[in-house]
Amino acid sequence: MPVTLLLDASAHDGLPARLARSGLLHRCLFSGPDAETLAEEAPYLAALDPENVNASRSLLNFAIDSGAGTILLHAPVPLDRQRTHLRKWLSVLLPESHSREDTPVLFRFYDPAILAAFLGTLTPADAAAFFGPVDRIVTVEPAAARTFSLTEMARATPPRAFPPGGGLYRINDTQYAILAKLTGDVFRTDLERYLRSEFAPETRDMSDAEVRSLINSAIADADRISDKRQGSILSLVVIRLLRPDLLEDAYVMKQVMVEHPLAAQPNQRIGLLLGILTSDFETLDERSSFFARLNRFWTEEF
Repeated sequence: MPVTLLLDASAHDGLPARLARSGLLHRCLFSGPDAETLAEEAPYLAALDPENVNASRSLLNFAIDSGAGTILLHAPVPLDRQRTHLRKWLSVLLPESHSREDTPVLFRFYDPAILAAFLGTLTPADAAAFFGPVDRIVTVEPAAARTFSLTEMARATPPRAFPPGGGLYRINDTQYAILAKLTGDVFRTDLERYLRSEFAPETRDMSDAEVRSLINSAIADADRISDKRQGSILSLVVIRLLRPDLLEDAYVMKQVMVEHPLAAQPNQRIGLLLGILTSDFETLDERSSFFARLNRFWTEEF
């Protein structure tokens, strides 16, 4: 049966260029401008070719040896049909208990750890919907490889029907708790490493417990401004490190939460705080350098 690799470019350095050189059929799951601007962070499908053994073996070894893990899909359908099916899962809705609005969020099912955890939570109808044309899924992580396929009950169960008009899957409370812990633990660890590396002078005299406390405070700040996106938490961690007084200043927080024209939009509040923080910078270069330091968290250049 044909085998397709599902790869995360953010976890495999230089993946788009490697795929282009491989000669293997491949597709980015993102489309439009995102496929270009987010090329180094996007998920990709690559079809292993039995007639191009060397290229297929090279790509598979690269994926496994990177330490980031990979996902193998066994599907008897063309690559474009797999792409069409999987694209429906790039955006999901959070449980109503965790979101005031039905705003779609990116679902990183192309991370093998996240996918393995998610598959273990699915009802037969949900499993049938997610697998679609895929017969078997293998998640490969540094510690283990796991194989998933539909049970007999799931094969006999009609797939969960999505709401008409491009409706999205809604994560339930159990799935949210499992995935939040998985991604949260990794995210916290990455934040600790990042602070120790990128802000070494500022954290030199802080104990590990104090760094963790700083991160916990920033997560509480994210709750307060109703914006728990990871990028916002990262920014709040750095604000807490460099200018904790801003988050304790009643005047500043009133501007951010109430009085500014953008304050009514929770996802704009972190931008307001960063604007206040960087307004003290003396030069454009200093401002550019600061945002470059923030961006290094996502490129793992630390």
